[in-house]
Order: sequence, then C-alpha cells, then structure tokens
Amino acid sequence: MYATRSIVNLYAKWGRTEPTAQTVTYRNDGAEPVALDLRVDGDAAAVTTLGADRITVPAHGSADVVLSANPSVAAGPRGGTLLATSPARPAIRVPVSAYAEGEMYELTLDMRCRLCRQVRASTSRWFRR
Repeated sequence: MYATRSIVNLYAKWGRTEPTAQTVTYRNDGAEPVALDLRVDGDAAAVTTLGADRITVPAHGSADVVLSANPSVAAGPRGGTLLATSPARPAIRVPVSAYAEGEMYELTLDMRCRLCRQVRASTSRWFRR
C-alpha cells in the first residue's frame, strides 16, 4: 500500500480566487481491499480541503483523492502532512505545502540615457505593497 505522489505542493499566485488542487493516488498491490481514513495535519489543515475523509482502495487497484487549497483563506506558506491510516497497517504520510502568494504588483522600469534618450535597460520585478 503506497501513495504514488511523494509531495503535494498547492501554490496560488496573487489574485487567484479559485482553489488550487492536486490528486493523490493510493495504490494497493495486495489481495484484499483496504479502507483508508484521511486527514491533513499541521498548518496546512486550516487552508486545505480533502475530497473525501475515507476511501477504499480495491485489491490490485488504486483510488484517488483530491486535495485543494483555498487561496482566499490566508496568504503565506503553510505546511503539513496528508495522513492515510488503516487498522493493522503502517500510516502513509505525504508532505503538503500550501502557499497563497501575498498581494503583489509588477513594476517595470525603463532606464534611458540622458543624452540620447535611448532605452539602455528594462527590467520587471514583483513588489509587495
């Protein structure tokens, strides 16, 4: 029994309002189906939502669960663990990183020569307000 994803990274750029999501697939190579209880622990639990709290992975099969983060809840980095547990089996842990970018704006600077007024360089940078 294992998860096919080694990490879940949920990143939302500034201005995004819809949740970001990733799918985690659990694979069962055994001969019996396995029921998994799912939860997110740590700081990421406050901003993430699981598609299901419990899934059953069929024998020699796989089952998916969607983990999503709402960028409007709070900006900044959040970390945690997606924990899948089943009686008499070791827990399956997948690290979770959820990051909603804070308010930022693009500033473009054009540098000109004082004598010839030609553009010498142009650069774009993102700045926090």
